[in-house]
Amino acid sequence: MKYRTDFVTNSSSASYIVEIDCIPVEGDTQTIQFLVHPEEASGIELHIPSDEEGFYYGDNEKKRISQIKDIEELMGILYERLYVDEFYYSDEDDEFFEDDEFFEDDVALKQEDLDEYFNSCKEVLMKEHPTLDNLKSVAVKNIKYGNGDSASWIPFEDNPVLEDYYQRYHAADASGKETVFIELRNYIESEPVMVWKDNEREMDGPRKIMWNDDEEALEGFLNKFFHKREPNRMYWMAYPTTRYELDMRTGMVVESEILTLF
Repeated sequence: MKYRTDFVTNSSSASYIVEIDCIPVEGDTQTIQFLVHPEEASGIELHIPSDEEGFYYGDNEKKRISQIKDIEELMGILYERLYVDEFYYSDEDDEFFEDDEFFEDDVALKQEDLDEYFNSCKEVLMKEHPTLDNLKSVAVKNIKYGNGDSASWIPFEDNPVLEDYYQRYHAADASGKETVFIELRNYIESEPVMVWKDNEREMDGPRKIMWNDDEEALEGFLNKFFHKREPNRMYWMAYPTTRYELDMRTGMVVESEILTLF
């Protein structure tokens, strides 16, 4: 794992998440999640390198997916590419930040903690996938979980379909409400493209959205939208994400910029 320790401080309120999803041909997806909070580090990311022939790795020569013998080796290769930006500031900055509890003298994130967590996850994966035959693909998501000045959101005014679902739901009888609820759930699961905004001028046009939790959490999200939404809350929080999906059969990598919802 690579650490960067010369990064200057900033006032971002974003947390950063890296997720590694092991997607089987049959069965449930297994997920490893690495999260850093602003008081621990300024960011964390994992990029999957690829060229016209697909995924590659190796210090002295390009090795391909076909040369990886098992999931332990694959996860080790990916973990080695996990990259953490740590906070650092010089003694001259102490006076400026002395009243700001947001910054710490010592970085709270420790590599041994990540190592221990990763190794425990890897053991589970090795039991689930004794060979690579049932592993369809591996998806890596680099998620910016921003709030405040770092927030991103999906405004209803630019995505009128969402307010339309809300109004139809509350105008319907019990049977109609269930129908609208299912329609919106299916709409989200179809990964539609939506307009989004942010506070840091990173918005780059409409993006596909992707629900990033299980079915039960989605039901809760929709119940909150239909029943507990404040009248002036005309948006959904959204989280800009770079996603890589590595096809284990072909070795090809698809990179996409999406928005995740929780």
